[in-house]
Amino acid sequence: MRVGRAAWLLIAALAWAGCGNPIARLRAELGDHDAQVALAEHLLAEGPARDPARAVSWLERAARGGFAPAAARLARFYASGEGGTADAALARTWLRRAAEAGDADSQTKLGVALRDGVGEPADPAQAEHWLRAAAEQGAATAQLELALFLAAREDAASRAEEIASWLGRAADQNVARAEYELSLRARDGTGIARDEARADTLLRRAAEHGDADAQAMLGEALARGEPAPEALAEAVSWLRKAAEAGHVKAQADLGVLYQTGRGVPQDFGEAARWYRGAAEKGNPLAQNQLGLLYAQGQVSADPELARKIALYQSGAVAGEESKQALPALYAQQRESNQRESLAWVRKAADQNFPPALANLASILDAGRGTPADPAEALRLYRASAEAGFVPAQRELASRYAHGRGGLPRDEAAAVRWLRAAAEGGDPYSQAELGERYVAGRGVPRDPAQAVMWYRKAAEQGLASAQHVIGNMLIQGHGMPQDDAAAFTWYRKAADQGYAPSQVTIGALYAEGRGVAKDEHEAARWFRAAAEQGQPIAQARYGVACAKGSGVQKDLVEAWAWFALSSDARASEWRDGIGKMLTAKQHARAEARLEELRSKMPKEIPKADDALD
Repeated sequence: MRVGRAAWLLIAALAWAGCGNPIARLRAELGDHDAQVALAEHLLAEGPARDPARAVSWLERAARGGFAPAAARLARFYASGEGGTADAALARTWLRRAAEAGDADSQTKLGVALRDGVGEPADPAQAEHWLRAAAEQGAATAQLELALFLAAREDAASRAEEIASWLGRAADQNVARAEYELSLRARDGTGIARDEARADTLLRRAAEHGDADAQAMLGEALARGEPAPEALAEAVSWLRKAAEAGHVKAQADLGVLYQTGRGVPQDFGEAARWYRGAAEKGNPLAQNQLGLLYAQGQVSADPELARKIALYQSGAVAGEESKQALPALYAQQRESNQRESLAWVRKAADQNFPPALANLASILDAGRGTPADPAEALRLYRASAEAGFVPAQRELASRYAHGRGGLPRDEAAAVRWLRAAAEGGDPYSQAELGERYVAGRGVPRDPAQAVMWYRKAAEQGLASAQHVIGNMLIQGHGMPQDDAAAFTWYRKAADQGYAPSQVTIGALYAEGRGVAKDEHEAARWFRAAAEQGQPIAQARYGVACAKGSGVQKDLVEAWAWFALSSDARASEWRDGIGKMLTAKQHARAEARLEELRSKMPKEIPKADDALD
């Protein structure tokens, strides 16, 4: 553009008047829409030249000339109240003019407003028109919003491919929500080919691009089952990102990890913090778990009271005063925690959350923090059981089996609820149902059914059921006799520390039955069971010590184990060994016996004697 003398004089005058870039002002005066918008932005900026009224005048000149960005800027100006007062009507007018002039961002905003009925009467047909117009221009947000709009329609199933296509276009532009939504469709094959690998890739991309739902889902997937430590650490990281973004389920899941110490150090305070965040937003899992933390005294409902208790426990207060004060403080804390626990559990139960229904039933049954109400407790247990909550089903089965808790003794009802719990995957119920089929209690005797239910429990790792399967195999009860297979099941239980199986494993090694004979292994397993208080194992380990079978011969050790054991033959063997000991050895044996007694557990599982 050639600039003559008159123009230069105008430029000089404009510069002297403080109008910013005088060349830009000249271009604006000559009808350049870009310059008009730039000049308006200059006049809207904070500073001595700010003049919203003149800025609007320049924007209106450009907008009336059909310049879409100017109309869009006017819409934002009136919507935000930059001039001092917002004007929703003018904002809508200019937004529509910008959309009509082809501005994709304005088309998207107008489409969303018409879809949601915000500032405009809802108009689905017009909403789709404007969203599609922007989407076809390549506007990623419009592509996502159009896909979500179509997915919410009644005919969404017939438009699944189109929905997936729009999501794909938005995902190609790294729109996190589109990546997440497309990952769900790739996983279940809705509108696109089912592809787990692609679903995983899209989910991770969405998480990396900041979508909280994707972060929560990825974290949950990585934490599922028994993940490697690295995977669990990554799960915690993703859940934390989602939780910090306010994702309610991620907050609850992170609370579970802190409560159980999975992937993070166990910290009930942190668990309560995350649970509370989710609980206050209505998450029933968080409400119920927060209630349990208070009920179990793992966190305090009264921090000031907790500080007082800690002060007395630390020894900072004289011993006698502490002794007198602590019992009352403990009672106050218990009452405070029970009230808080009840409040949160009720909130979850009011949402018919099955674990909370059972938890509230337990509270009302015992009258913890509230008057006892056995009838209401029974109603809640039944509601929880009917919703499929296994512990409630087991509770009803037990009440019917023993005729307690307001229910008559009814074996048929007991079996019905026990079967429901077993079919729900509870290994304890499966094992109990198996035992009923063995004994014919409430069901006909049926070895095949017994084996089936015991095996289900055993395959879930229940040691007592693994032991019974071993018994059935070694005895040929309900299945072909198989010593080697029996040994495998006994070993699974023994490796979990199940003492009856440790006794049996020792006997199998000693006899070479189902496994190569090995006196050292026999003695090792007898010792393991003996230390858990098994009388047979104590006697057998005493024999090993007396003979030097698999261990170094030691008559003092043998006498101590024989004396400890209540096995019928042990006293005879003890007396026989005793005749061989010197007075000094006898004193050592007595001391060793006292040492062993001090280490014995109070509860001792019953061992089988079939192999003894």
